[in-house]
Amino acid sequence: MVTQPFQMKTWFEDGTTFIEISGSIDEQARFTDVKLNGKVVINLEGVKFLNSVGTRSWCLWVQRFRPPIEVSLIRCPVIMVKSFPLVKNFLTSCCTVESFFVPYYSESTGERKDFLAIRGTHFEHSNVQLPELKDSKGNEMELDIIPEIYLSFLKSP
Repeated sequence: MVTQPFQMKTWFEDGTTFIEISGSIDEQARFTDVKLNGKVVINLEGVKFLNSVGTRSWCLWVQRFRPPIEVSLIRCPVIMVKSFPLVKNFLTSCCTVESFFVPYYSESTGERKDFLAIRGTHFEHSNVQLPELKDSKGNEMELDIIPEIYLSFLKSP
């Protein structure tokens, strides 16, 4: 399997630290130390692969964020969301998921689509309102997850 190399880009704007992570979170991934203050926004959309070594690296890195730091995770890909309820410390108390992708599948055409669920529009805590999606032939697509497991990270504390 060919994987994309891990990349982590960081920039600062209006008192917020922005981090964009892409590629493979695996044994080659090196999370760099970031000088933090206040708010941090991490865009995970570009993450294409995650294995157990990468999961461990992620957990160790994200545990460095402590109050009063507030971390917003945006555009979380399916591969990461699946780990949220399964891996202890994947999300810390400082992390808030602001948007994540939900996979849909069409039995009729074999098509797959990922829908971006956004806090305040499609979900708030455990209240989730996902739309019906259609495939290219107009057939209704099904959720390609078990909602009780996939969405369990949204449960109110």
